[in-house]
Amino acid sequence: VAMADIAAGASFAIPSGGIAFMLSGQGSQKPGMGADLLDVPEVAAAFSLASKTFGFDVAELVCSDDPDRINDTRFAQPALCALSVGIAHALEARGVEPAAVLGFSLGQIGALAVAGMLSDEETFALVRRRTDLMAQAAEKHPGAMSALLKGTDEEVEELCERCAQGQVLVPANYNSPGQVVISGELEAIARAEEEWT
Repeated sequence: VAMADIAAGASFAIPSGGIAFMLSGQGSQKPGMGADLLDVPEVAAAFSLASKTFGFDVAELVCSDDPDRINDTRFAQPALCALSVGIAHALEARGVEPAAVLGFSLGQIGALAVAGMLSDEETFALVRRRTDLMAQAAEKHPGAMSALLKGTDEEVEELCERCAQGQVLVPANYNSPGQVVISGELEAIARAEEEWT
């Protein structure tokens, strides 16, 4: 299925028994993630290439127990992308072929590499650009995101309207029924979280 077909609303089915690779987005990172896989050749290669692209040792980062560093966008995204791409390549090298490859947010970029639409080099370069732009935007316009649970889309949208009070506050991701992520200015997020609680 071509990306243009999906964008146009075409549907497709994974063959019965088919495997899908899902690459995660930012927010799934944690200290130590993937450290036990760094001796897998494909994972090591992905981390090595990511380290060259980003200018810091991405493997050292995931081995660290510093939650502040791994949660910083400038570090979380390279680590997540390297780990996701490396694991996918390791599975493929061992005969596991996906019938579909997809990604959530940041994972969409890694999925392009796994699907063969971008080289690993192009993928990490794109993630580096994305990370730089996001960090610049965050410095210029501090904000936050918050996942709201057990509400309808409409309830979250109404909450955003009430709590914005002239600031930016919007539903950012409709993750699943009962989980909507909101995004906005710090004070507006705090008001929404307090009211939601």
